Amino acid sequence: MIKSIKIFSALLLICLCSWAIYHAARLAIADVLHYPVKSWLKTVDSTKPLSVHELEKAETKILRSISFNPNNAEYREYLGRIHYLRAINNFQDASLFRKNIHQAYLAHKKAIKLRPQWPYSWANLALMKSHLQQFDVEYLYAVNQAVRFGPWEISSNDALAQAGFNGWAQLSEKSQNITVDALERVYQQSPKTARKLIRHFANQDYVCSKIRLDKFKADKICRDILAVPRATQPSA
Repeated sequence: MIKSIKIFSALLLICLCSWAIYHAARLAIADVLHYPVKSWLKTVDSTKPLSVHELEKAETKILRSISFNPNNAEYREYLGRIHYLRAINNFQDASLFRKNIHQAYLAHKKAIKLRPQWPYSWANLALMKSHLQQFDVEYLYAVNQAVRFGPWEISSNDALAQAGFNGWAQLSEKSQNITVDALERVYQQSPKTARKLIRHFANQDYVCSKIRLDKFKADKICRDILAVPRATQPSA
């Protein structure tokens, strides 16, 4: 009887160790597969066209990572960013663009479910909502959560500024101010990035007048605009 118990205990221990080794191996493989995607995303210039091959290669790798570790929020976040890059590439095709944006939206939602306090996913969710022209309660909540969890994360604030500029005319004054606040935080860490955002959206006329940061107001991107008497500036 005692011998049987020892044999059973030994077999149970072997099974547990095997499971642990198998699980650790899956996590390790997932991590190895995702790292090139993470590095690639850091170097991507979203203003330039990407090859279909590049996008497919990145998506295949991150999907394999997800297959090995489906509950990793970071992998879901990267999948969302890849879908967004696809959308940018397909901007001329309205139907395909919207489809890719929706896929990115779903990926960011999943990432948030797995890691609710990650500001990047909240900010990117707001950005996807803005491209879908859905400035609703979910959009406002995503913005607030991004600000709450990552007030000084530059990529998060960058996404929030873009989201707000995508639907500026549809936002309340409070939401417009939140957008400008995000832009100001970007400026304090990377003036070049903030200037690039303003130039891309060509919105100096109505954004510069809301900026409160003295250094930003004195910057070349806003200086000439603010020098014009307020009454002669175009309305938002």
